[in-house]
Amino acid sequence: LGLNIAASFSRDLRFVSQLLTALNVNVLNPDNDPRAATLGGPSRRELRGYEFGAIPAQAYVEYFSSDALRIQIGLGYVPFGHALQQRELVLFVRRGGPQLMRMQHLVEPLWAGFHLSGMVPFARSRVGYDLYTFPFISDTRMSGVGGRAWWESPRELATFGISAQTGKSPQGAASTLGIDGRLRLGSVTLLSE
Repeated sequence: LGLNIAASFSRDLRFVSQLLTALNVNVLNPDNDPRAATLGGPSRRELRGYEFGAIPAQAYVEYFSSDALRIQIGLGYVPFGHALQQRELVLFVRRGGPQLMRMQHLVEPLWAGFHLSGMVPFARSRVGYDLYTFPFISDTRMSGVGGRAWWESPRELATFGISAQTGKSPQGAASTLGIDGRLRLGSVTLLSE
């Protein structure tokens, strides 16, 4: 269950947050097989114990200076390619989301600290950027920086970007580089990373 809370303090200043909660009830012997008792389990289907957790997925204050500069301070989803920007993190991975998200420690999925972003017109198209800091999930005392630069064609028919993250992890220096593309062909959209 996700709970989103947001507030606009003025035209240029707002707060955004998302709290994710989960409840897991363990089902023992889900097939109701009486032979399970011989293996030390219950002889019929049984609910036993539960686990509950809640984490803030996003919580940041955003100041909008102009299209060329947006400043966010807090915690949010990283703008690495397309997949990491189009998801509910837990559900997306469990339902066979892109390999980029299923590979642990390939890309850190959350930025923490600050995130700068913007876009400007460029020869009838647009170019944009993102720059952010992040902690390593495996050891939050370690940190890094990430960024993305992108170009979008007129009428948003094509977008191409390059993303990078680099920092120090418990295993030493870690860097990830990726390219992405999105092509709209009528009612069909092709995504690649």
